[in-house]
Amino acid sequence: MGTSKRSRRTLRNVDATTGCSPAAPIGSSKVTGVGTVELEVRKKADSLETGQVILRNALHVPSAICSGFNPAMIQINEGLGNITGGWSTGCQGFDREGHQLWHGRFFCGLVRLVLAGNPQGESELKLGEVYSLSMFISGAEKAAFGI
Repeated sequence: MGTSKRSRRTLRNVDATTGCSPAAPIGSSKVTGVGTVELEVRKKADSLETGQVILRNALHVPSAICSGFNPAMIQINEGLGNITGGWSTGCQGFDREGHQLWHGRFFCGLVRLVLAGNPQGESELKLGEVYSLSMFISGAEKAAFGI
């Protein structure tokens, strides 16, 4: 995730490795930073109105093929709201009053958060391929990351 006028991040350096899920032991990932990422996002597919999503305890994994976020982690993040799906096109987040806060589009088997100013995004993922993102972080790893 690059920094621009539409995104900002504050990371502190860490030198740690996260393992894999005990259910699917595939490998590990080097984590070089942990911090907060602020994203300016498009609220709706049919509007240019923007909002802000703040992701806390975001991990910087240099080897990751793409950035990922888990909208279900609303307890530590801001601006995500309650998640619902118009699952034929993607998913959205709404606040308690029902106002839409963000939306994501399906892309390569994942939901891509639509950023303001660059709604198509940039990706190394190959069109036509289907991907999944998964990272398991143990309690010991959280302590090593300071989260």
